[in-house]
Amino acid sequence: MEQQNVSSKILLVKKAILGLFTLTIMFLGLATGSALLQQDQDIRNKAAELPTDTLEKTKTYTSQYGYKINFNPNLWTTSQDLSQGNLQEITFSLQKEGIAQVKIQISPPPKAQLPTRSERVIRKGKDLNKLTYEESSLGQTSIYYQYEIEIGVNTLVIEAKYPQIDSTSAVLTEELIDSILAVTFDDNQVKGITSSLSESQAIELAKPSIVNITHLYCNTVTANKDKTVFLKQEYVICNNAKGTGFIINKEGYIATNGHVVQVFPEETLTKAFFENQGTLATDIVREIFLNFENRRISSSDAEIILANSRNNPLFFNSLLSYAYNLLDQKAISTNRKDSIYFINTGTEPIDIDFEKLQKGKLPTQNTLLTSQSVKVARLVGYDYPNRYTPNAILHNKLPLGSDVAILKLEGGEKTSLPILKLG
Repeated sequence: MEQQNVSSKILLVKKAILGLFTLTIMFLGLATGSALLQQDQDIRNKAAELPTDTLEKTKTYTSQYGYKINFNPNLWTTSQDLSQGNLQEITFSLQKEGIAQVKIQISPPPKAQLPTRSERVIRKGKDLNKLTYEESSLGQTSIYYQYEIEIGVNTLVIEAKYPQIDSTSAVLTEELIDSILAVTFDDNQVKGITSSLSESQAIELAKPSIVNITHLYCNTVTANKDKTVFLKQEYVICNNAKGTGFIINKEGYIATNGHVVQVFPEETLTKAFFENQGTLATDIVREIFLNFENRRISSSDAEIILANSRNNPLFFNSLLSYAYNLLDQKAISTNRKDSIYFINTGTEPIDIDFEKLQKGKLPTQNTLLTSQSVKVARLVGYDYPNRYTPNAILHNKLPLGSDVAILKLEGGEKTSLPILKLG
């Protein structure tokens, strides 16, 4: 009976989820709103995970050549002196939440390399020329994009490089490109968002029902010792995912995104490379060079390679691709270990011991239930496809599905918290 109720609730959530997250975007004031609604589904899936503090503070660079750049200095860094308005080239590097490089140029000389694809696209209401290029490293081919648009007598060229495997890097990069186009051409409209409510009405409607969700989890990576040399038998990788949800009835059911409550074990590889937890990433790099380059490298060499890859998104993409090749060849396997869900209905942050978490120790529920506003929840059901399998990453066989889930507050008591009705 509960399964039937869950199915009907998930169906209702699917129908209402776009409207719900439109309200969330309006309430939180996320600058990624336009990226959420204009980019591909795999990019949208991760956008709600982005911490709000990374999107609050911005700086503006105004060029004498007629363009502007709004950027978050907590995310994007550049070595150039932005007090000079006559810079003909600026390169921004993503140093937090992902890996990416965005190069902005004014009328650069033509590339010697020919693009693999050239097309006209409409972006932020402007007609741009989009060029796709290929670059090889470690025998792997990665792609990157270049956008061209006329500004007076000059051509504004924006080059974007990020790992295609990582959608968070894609979100932040595409959001930066959108913001450049928006502020340069005075586009203050958020395309794609429609609502019959005024912004103030939407805020008042959504705010009381929004809760913060913290998902703590541990996954394992296990090595096949017959096919590996440097990898240990097992690695335990613990981490957290955060998002928001909506209380949808008095029984304590909460609607949220699937990716907040479901971190697939295969995604552990991506997170291990980004955050370099323990020795997993360096051991995998050593295995990669032995398997695909027939070279034995030391742990310190692997650490240097990983550090350098942060400045080269396409090389980083190649490393990740090789890691997924190890998974595809059954040299390693990933499995789910533990998960805990916490709902925070207040404003005080949940106090997580990240040092223990990174050592593979999931905190007990009692250590986090330090406030009446923090409650434990259980996962009732979700509809969220696994886009981190080797089939999806290496062979482009993307599964179909949405990105919705339902949690339920533990305890069984009826909630007195405000409810956002779905229909």
